[in-house]
Amino acid sequence: MLAFENPEASQNSEPGPLASSRAITKLPARDLDRARAFYRDRLGLTPVEEREGGLRYHCAAVEFHVFLSAGSSSGESTQLGFEVGAKDGRLHGWA
Repeated sequence: MLAFENPEASQNSEPGPLASSRAITKLPARDLDRARAFYRDRLGLTPVEEREGGLRYHCAAVEFHVFLSAGSSSGESTQLGFEVGAKDGRLHGWA
């Protein structure tokens, strides 16, 4: 991922109203049981909270929600990414 600094933003002396807020990713899923199994079996994650129509996960200081939706994402862009330390570019136990 590339990060670019905005020189105009540094000239603004006051941060915006959301500068110190947490952002939470919301991910649609047509099948919550299938989504739960994916995050559990492939990523080793279990929800910290389960509600009707949604799952809530914590990863370090980040939180994301998976919610039941009839719609779906296009699959053409990244919705959630994980930064991990990997020796030799591979994660242990992953092909």
